[in-house]
Amino acid sequence: MSLQKLISNYAFFNQWANREMTDWLMTLDTEILKTEVPASFNTIQKTLQHINIAQMFWLDFISGKDISNFKWDIAYEDPKDTIQNLMEVSLEMQTTFSAFDESQLTEKLKLSMPWAKNNLSRYEYVMHVIN
Repeated sequence: MSLQKLISNYAFFNQWANREMTDWLMTLDTEILKTEVPASFNTIQKTLQHINIAQMFWLDFISGKDISNFKWDIAYEDPKDTIQNLMEVSLEMQTTFSAFDESQLTEKLKLSMPWAKNNLSRYEYVMHVIN
């Protein structure tokens, strides 16, 4: 199996898994998604926002967009808006990551953030965000 096919399958799986999760979450009462529990993100809504913002950041970085002014504080009041955006970003990841060819996937990308400094292949970042 080629690296391109592997990453394409991986991106498809991410979109599918997020769809399965969010389809179920959409059946719950909105108040459940906002109920506080003892966890690193103390509501399902905050956990979804974290997943969403992380996917948005990594999609921008892996796509070669300027991340120097990335907006980390994007938050939706309504959990259903968070879920909708999460799925839109998941689909965009699937489309974008599947379009990279082998040479683009093996291209080194330098990440320089206060919390991480790396120089990895594009496909390694793709695997990181999906994992």
